[in-house]
Amino acid sequence: MNAGQPTIRAVRQGGSRTGDIAVGEAKRPVPGDGDVLVRLEASAINPFDLTIVLGHDSPAPLAYIPGRDLAGIIESAPAELVGTPVWATGGEFGSRRDGFQADYAVLPAVGVRQRPDRLSPEEAASVGVAFTTAWHGLVEAGGLGPGTGSW
Repeated sequence: MNAGQPTIRAVRQGGSRTGDIAVGEAKRPVPGDGDVLVRLEASAINPFDLTIVLGHDSPAPLAYIPGRDLAGIIESAPAELVGTPVWATGGEFGSRRDGFQADYAVLPAVGVRQRPDRLSPEEAASVGVAFTTAWHGLVEAGGLGPGTGSW
């Protein structure tokens, strides 16, 4: 890393065994237009993540930071979003662009949702793609909730 350049902790090395997986340093991500910077509180490790980090014959630097599921707090975004607890999942994260097994992550603002108050960061990060898709469809898009006759 360059002197003076902000860095973060992130999963940076994979291998043929789980013992080869190692945390190292990465550049702190910088959000672009339409992005948010999230300080992670929790990130799940799912089978897809293990496929990525264990897909090497020997310990090797990873092309991307793994991780497809997160819970965290927005730190940089439009002012009305800063401090919002969020969750996110899926997409190209961890395979074609840096994922969420790090201190910070950048993702499109449209890809995060406010985390339900009743879920801890660990619970929110662990629910994954299927649940968050269903939640968005039923609760956010479909309007299902208390008082709708279906809750």
